[in-house]
Amino acid sequence: MMTKKFDYGWFFQDLEVSMLTTQLILVRVKIAEVVDSLRLRELFKTVPIPEGESDPDFNCVVWTREALQRAWADSSLVDTGGLTWETLKTRSLEYADRKVAEGFSSKEVREASIGVLPPPTLDLVTNEEIKV
Repeated sequence: MMTKKFDYGWFFQDLEVSMLTTQLILVRVKIAEVVDSLRLRELFKTVPIPEGESDPDFNCVVWTREALQRAWADSSLVDTGGLTWETLKTRSLEYADRKVAEGFSSKEVREASIGVLPPPTLDLVTNEEIKV
C-alpha cells in the first residue's frame, strides 16, 4: 500500500487489510492468482519511491502500475491470465461506475454491509463477478 504523509513524502507500508466492506472500499478487483506471496511482497518493497517531492508527477497509481508490471513479468509470482495495465484500469473503473449506478454506493446499502460482507468483486482473471 502506498501512502503519502504530507510532511514526509511517499512511503511503502506492508499491511494486512480487511476485505470486508468499509467506508473507503467501493469494489474489489481480483487481478491475479498469487503463486508466491512471500516473494511478491519482497518484490513490492523494491519498487522505487522518489525521495520527498523530487518527482511531482509521482503518485500511488504510478507506483501501482510499476509494481504490477514487475510482478506480472515473473510468472512464478503471479498468474494474470494475460491481463494488461490498460485493461485492468479500464475494466476496474467501468465496474466501479456500474456498481454506483446500481446503487451500491448508497448510504443505506453500504452501512448494512460494513464489516459483514465483502464489497462487490470483479475477477479480471476469469472475467466474472464473484457472488457472495
